[in-house]
Amino acid sequence: MKQFLSNPIVRTAGLFVALFAIGFATRMPAWQFPHIYALHGVLAAPFCAALAAWHLVRGGSVVQLVAATALLAVVLGMMSPAMGLSFALVAALTLAVRACLRSVPAAMRSVAVAAVFGALDYPCALAVGLALGSYGPSAEALPMIALLLALSVALSLFGAFVAAFLADRRSAKCSNFSS
Repeated sequence: MKQFLSNPIVRTAGLFVALFAIGFATRMPAWQFPHIYALHGVLAAPFCAALAAWHLVRGGSVVQLVAATALLAVVLGMMSPAMGLSFALVAALTLAVRACLRSVPAAMRSVAVAAVFGALDYPCALAVGLALGSYGPSAEALPMIALLLALSVALSLFGAFVAAFLADRRSAKCSNFSS
């Protein structure tokens, strides 16, 4: 079973399913506030960051995470070009952040990439919405957007740190049992 789960294709497929489930689950509560554009991006931030941190700390690669996100972009793009382009932008920016952090120690890099990955959903959705003309914020909405951006970053950091801590703790327990 362990060999099956370490297969890169299986891990990528698992990440895709988990990302799709996170998006679907956070979309439901966001529908309760239709006047807040892309709220599900803020709600998904801690879960996406936690998933990415768990994956990266446990030996997964950024390429697998980006591939799963790109696959999600394709699937969502079939439903809505804005959603597809938003996740394509998340995938591209995640890869760029990973490239910028290549000299950072692996443990710190994993948490940083995971936190950025989680935090990117909301701003990417806003940027694509603005670019495609599907969203045009009013002056009154700018403080709310700033607050939601800050909340997205804070929740993403929280999710990444908690998942990395739990993954490290689990690894330590497993190594204690095998000794």
